[in-house]
Amino acid sequence: MKREIAAILTFCSLLLVMTGCGNRVHYTVAPQFRQSVVDTIAVVPVGGDVGSVGGRRLLREVVNEALRRSGYSTLQAEVVDKRLSSLAARVKDVSDGASRGEIIKALDADGVLFITVTKWDASLLLYYASIDIGARFELYSRSGKRMWTAEYNLGESDLNADSDYLKVAVHDTYEPMVVNLVERVMATLPLRPRVSSKRKGLYDWLP
Repeated sequence: MKREIAAILTFCSLLLVMTGCGNRVHYTVAPQFRQSVVDTIAVVPVGGDVGSVGGRRLLREVVNEALRRSGYSTLQAEVVDKRLSSLAARVKDVSDGASRGEIIKALDADGVLFITVTKWDASLLLYYASIDIGARFELYSRSGKRMWTAEYNLGESDLNADSDYLKVAVHDTYEPMVVNLVERVMATLPLRPRVSSKRKGLYDWLP
């Protein structure tokens, strides 16, 4: 699965270069991002209105893979879910500031990424099939400061008289579109800040 996602990410990168940026990703980067120490990022389970559990899982997997390609380390999804399990009874809405603060504290990572699906619409009529996906991304530091936000909507349609073919087309388009959306959004996230460290020499302890 990881190898397939990596291959699709590479393909989408080439596609972006050839076709241009398309719809613009709306994003902001905090001025202090470059000076921050963001190494390990925990990706919270995807929220919002997603048509299937598989869609949530796929989006989260693709984001984790994209983060690693950008030089970040990521907490395994199983580790994140285990740490969040103790908060399940108290945290009802991750968009609430207090709940978000509890989540960040419980995960104990350099950065915590919240993903909220704003649109997930797959329509299939006799002669028309379409998929529209939109999501909002918010990265917070360990101290609870918002370091990066991005939002993007992606749509694709297909016209064909064969309804059976359309069903296959919608299914096959599902994963590449998620990867495409993530690739465009992650292009706005700065690469992992490198903390410069001078290696001590043999006599650096001398005054």
